[in-house]
Amino acid sequence: MFIFGRIGGYGLARIKESDSESISRVGISRCKDYDGDRIAKSVGSCVDELGGIDRYVRKGDRVLLKANLLIARTRDKYVTTDPEVVRAVIRLVKKAGGIPVIGDGPAMGSAEKVAAKCGIGEVARAERVDIINFNRPVDVDNRSGATFKKFKIDRAVLESDVVINLPKLKTHGQMTLTLGVKNMFGVIPGTRKSQWHLAAGTDRLNFARMLVDLYHKVSPSLTVMDGVIAMHGNGPQNGVPKKVGLILASEDAVALDTLICEVVGLRKERMPTLLAAEEMGIGRTNMNKIVVAGEQLDDSRVGDFIFPETSELMNFLPQPLRAPFRNWLTTRPVLDKNRCQVCLVCMENCPAKVITRRNDTMVFDLKGCIRCFCCQEMCPHGAITVGSGPLAKLLRL
Repeated sequence: MFIFGRIGGYGLARIKESDSESISRVGISRCKDYDGDRIAKSVGSCVDELGGIDRYVRKGDRVLLKANLLIARTRDKYVTTDPEVVRAVIRLVKKAGGIPVIGDGPAMGSAEKVAAKCGIGEVARAERVDIINFNRPVDVDNRSGATFKKFKIDRAVLESDVVINLPKLKTHGQMTLTLGVKNMFGVIPGTRKSQWHLAAGTDRLNFARMLVDLYHKVSPSLTVMDGVIAMHGNGPQNGVPKKVGLILASEDAVALDTLICEVVGLRKERMPTLLAAEEMGIGRTNMNKIVVAGEQLDDSRVGDFIFPETSELMNFLPQPLRAPFRNWLTTRPVLDKNRCQVCLVCMENCPAKVITRRNDTMVFDLKGCIRCFCCQEMCPHGAITVGSGPLAKLLRL
């Protein structure tokens, strides 16, 4: 069993809702595009608002930069953390005397291949930084966790002195948005993620509890969010670019995620990871306990942000009624047969194994579907979207 070293020593581990006196600080800086100098200035400004990079990195520290390397797409698709954001953090870490490495565990392909496609590979070569593919799982005890008592986390995470979380602002079929907390799901190596979808079951709040437990276990010292050009609509791979124009940073990714929801106009009740964090007493979800440093929140809000379909009606039903009404009320994957290329990626990535090929089309067994939306997330053709159940659609929920 692996024991964590300094990981978590500065970040979320010390920020608990039960501590009524503590607050979380989020640095926020406006940045209109991905020009390298502008990104470096914005990232540096945000981190300085928190006390500077020396607060998190010591000379000789091995610093893992956990980027979002979901899948191999070019930089202009805005699927992954932008290379200039990664470069800016690399240079800050080096300035403090740290040794940065980049890592992630993509569900498809390797971190190296994804990085090569999106431009992070070029940055890594120029900066002489290694890229690590998460494929060495280690059993990690989590007895203090609220729900999940054991994880398989990549060895590279455990061998690091510091973890810096580098998420990308995007929509997500199951979690509504993928932000700081959700980005840490990548520390679970590649295809093993499907096991955690199955373990969490059909309740998306239970999956969110797992994400919060995992995030709290790793407790990245710092989260730096790429929110310059976000993705809305059918994210996290096939959505539409949306200019938000922000870089954000915090020790508390729960607080950062809370602030992002304010920026894009999403109610906390529609964000499962925030509901789970509040329930579990992890981080800050109350804006009265979050200090916004740098840009003003009211000057940073954006309108017309398109979110995936969600329905909260199931939460109000008594437990005995949830199973019979599930397919009528919950969201579900919807296939666009005109876009579908019958490539089988959805079938291969379905944790519940409820997708089959029939007569040159894909068929979804909704009774067995756990609504993880891995199929929608991984479809390379944007042929799967999130749709409402028939009764929820009728009631316009």
